[in-house]
Amino acid sequence: MGMMRKLLMGGTSGERILVSTTDPHTSLQRMDTPITMKVGASYSISWTGAMPTTSKYIYPFKVYGGYGVVSDMCDIKLRKSGSSIEIQASFFGTNVAYINLEWVETATLEQRIFINSSSVEDNIVYYDVKVEFYINGERKRTTSGIRNSKDVGDGLRYYENLAGTFVIKKLS
Repeated sequence: MGMMRKLLMGGTSGERILVSTTDPHTSLQRMDTPITMKVGASYSISWTGAMPTTSKYIYPFKVYGGYGVVSDMCDIKLRKSGSSIEIQASFFGTNVAYINLEWVETATLEQRIFINSSSVEDNIVYYDVKVEFYINGERKRTTSGIRNSKDVGDGLRYYENLAGTFVIKKLS
């Protein structure tokens, strides 16, 4: 019974799927359940799909939030650069990874976000987060001390994604 309940709830150990799609979304899509910026919460944002074959940047996904004006808060961009793939990941406008990966046809790219603390200044809530960046399940970078420069508002609540498998999970 316990395992069946975990499977029905969308995962194990408190894990819950917020978004799961293989369809491309090239305009803002609202999440049914937003990424809530609450101290102690953690999230995984991942995309699995085809790597670019041109030198133009593509964004496999972008996640948006903000108060008043919706802003890009989390993204990954890719491009082919010679015989490798240039990968840049950012969160709250901070570069969390800049990696060259030997060219492959497909890959899984993931950012795991951990909300460590919050503080209020001039009626804006600022969050201190740690982001871990993974390629094909292997952690490549950890960046701590990331802080929002824009008002996050109700949390991160919109997304865009390319074709592939795009998943946002609440880990804790």
